[in-house]
Amino acid sequence: MNNKNIIVLKNQGFCFGVKSAIEMLENNINTLPKPVYLLGNIVHNKYVKKHFEDLGVIVLENETRSKMLENITHGSVVITAHGVGGDIYKIINDKGLTYLDTTCPFVKKSSELIMEYVNNGYDIIYIGKKNHPETEGVLSESKMIHLIENIEDINSLSISNNLIALSNQTTMSVYDIENIVIKLKEKYPSIVVLKTICNATKNRQKELTDSLEVLNGEKALVIVIGDPTSNNTRMLEKRANGFKNTLVCKIEDSSMLDMNIVNNYHNIIITSGASTPSYIVDDVINKIK
Repeated sequence: MNNKNIIVLKNQGFCFGVKSAIEMLENNINTLPKPVYLLGNIVHNKYVKKHFEDLGVIVLENETRSKMLENITHGSVVITAHGVGGDIYKIINDKGLTYLDTTCPFVKKSSELIMEYVNNGYDIIYIGKKNHPETEGVLSESKMIHLIENIEDINSLSISNNLIALSNQTTMSVYDIENIVIKLKEKYPSIVVLKTICNATKNRQKELTDSLEVLNGEKALVIVIGDPTSNNTRMLEKRANGFKNTLVCKIEDSSMLDMNIVNNYHNIIITSGASTPSYIVDDVINKIK
């Protein structure tokens, strides 16, 4: 194993927004009125979810935030790092529930910027994943926000407003957005492009890209560690798949690592999603080494 070129990318473990959300709930869990309900997963990682379930938190899933709130009559609710729209805050306040808001500061800043443009008469073209909690929250704010998921969706847009701005879910691929911007500018030349990719997502994608470009087409194995529900993890996988002679293995933890595959590669790059705990990454690195 000593002759292998193992490249562990610098940006690993929780990003600032994820770490902040987890610490906020941990620090307040004992003082929040019981029961404590999480409106979705605080971040997209099953190990983090289990951690809070073990602490007695009830994690609600597979429904819209408004639907989750329907049967809650007492206790407290936790808004996840992905944020929610103003309609959810209204329901919570109307019910008189205590709430803890762990929304990622970058997500909050992005949403505020979008609404600033909406309030100034702009239609917003929003690149995101349908039913993702962050996207769900943004779309609920105004009918002037139009969702597209990919470059093909541009053909279905029909906006007559001369004031148009482009924004996106904070965990999308920087490289996908570049191509979408080019296409959108052909259809809407005056479009204003808002920079709303979070730094953690952008830096991890760039670091992965740079590492693969240095290999210059050499055979490589890219191990992407993260939960399958994590969008920024999926974007890392997608980015790596765009390089020739590269095999991508997306795993949740070291138990999913196939050492027969690992042993067939000299160049091994290890990256992880922004909601992947550091100890999970360390386990994978130790198993390879």
